[in-house]
Amino acid sequence: MRARSRRPHWCFLPTGELCRLTGRAREASLEIGANLNAIAALAGWRVTQGIYRFDPALFDSVWQTPLNTRIPWEVLFRLPEWCVYIMTPGYVFASRNVSGFFAYLDYEAGSGRSELRMLLDVGEDRLLSALPIDLGGRSLLDGLESSRERFRDLLTGAGKPTDLADIAATDMRQYAGELGPLVNLLLYICSVNAETFDASGRGPRWPSPKITRWGPRLFPPDKPTEWQVGYRMGAALREAASRSVERWAHDAVGRRRPRPHIRRAHWHSYWMGPANSAEHRRLSVKWIPPVAVCVEMDRQPVTVVRTVTDGNAPVKPRPKEAR
Repeated sequence: MRARSRRPHWCFLPTGELCRLTGRAREASLEIGANLNAIAALAGWRVTQGIYRFDPALFDSVWQTPLNTRIPWEVLFRLPEWCVYIMTPGYVFASRNVSGFFAYLDYEAGSGRSELRMLLDVGEDRLLSALPIDLGGRSLLDGLESSRERFRDLLTGAGKPTDLADIAATDMRQYAGELGPLVNLLLYICSVNAETFDASGRGPRWPSPKITRWGPRLFPPDKPTEWQVGYRMGAALREAASRSVERWAHDAVGRRRPRPHIRRAHWHSYWMGPANSAEHRRLSVKWIPPVAVCVEMDRQPVTVVRTVTDGNAPVKPRPKEAR
């Protein structure tokens, strides 16, 4: 089905193809639509099985970053995998504890519309399907409003009794505020300065199909891979916060200078590539971390430990200071 479907490379399999495979229309009911979303998410996640764990300090800072309406949605097309699972400790949505969420991109060939879809892991083997976000609006709120109106039209036109009370009564502004931090986490792992590594020091990569007698096939890994996100940045944020407090405590008396503080993080978009080439020029987004103001930071070398193997015999790792 993936070989026959018209889809961009960032979409594993459009849910429209799943509708044709299962013989069920997505607009038949909210429950059927949620089940199709879960199948699409898990099918895309199965071939990579990436679990993203943020450093706690970085997680809090990215979570609280204002979601700028000028952020280009195209950066989400650079998700490191077809479907990602991001851990969200302490997150509560609709009075439910959410330990993490799946996120993937969907595509509709007929209209060319692309969507960001998220499924929240609320425990008890359940996935709560959030309202899709149409990518193309000026802001997160615009995308949610467009998606809500489209879903209401689809469900009303199905000719079947369907409860639309939940969708109709949803306060989109409040809903966008609850989903905004999740979009921030996705934007970070798509940003050019994201730090994402596993235990061996490598980053996520797109899987390559294997050539078989039945044609190219994707074979899922034996177990999930846990990606550590922003642990160096998180350590720097904790160091800056602690030094900010120390600096103020020792130097506040008799000095006319701003109190040491951490300037709030923000998103910054910019163009990359030659200005005279529309084909190779693209918008990128960069997460600007909190900046320590009036804090003297000593630049300490970062110790990187890598495991070196010689054939099948492991060699004791040696620390190496980064320049």
